[in-house]
Amino acid sequence: MSKPRLPPAEKLKRAARSENPIFRFSVLSETLDSWAKILDDVVKAAIIGLPAVILFGTYTVGLRWFMVCSMITAIMAGAWGANALRHLAKKRKD
Repeated sequence: MSKPRLPPAEKLKRAARSENPIFRFSVLSETLDSWAKILDDVVKAAIIGLPAVILFGTYTVGLRWFMVCSMITAIMAGAWGANALRHLAKKRKD
């Protein structure tokens, strides 16, 4: 007799609750919150440093714009990462 087929949503739930210790995510939700706060602080420091790169940089204009674009990309990635960590911590608390 074969096992009954599970709907895809149930398969995902079971995979997330896997008893395999290799794939278990054993970080506390408080740790995830603190990582999110650290990422927020890094993002704030990058935002504060942005005008310094523009105004006081001794490099060529093209290189300064490249650095500004790189910093904006890093700021957005950091903000997204902090938000993702915060949502993961909230989900783990529930």
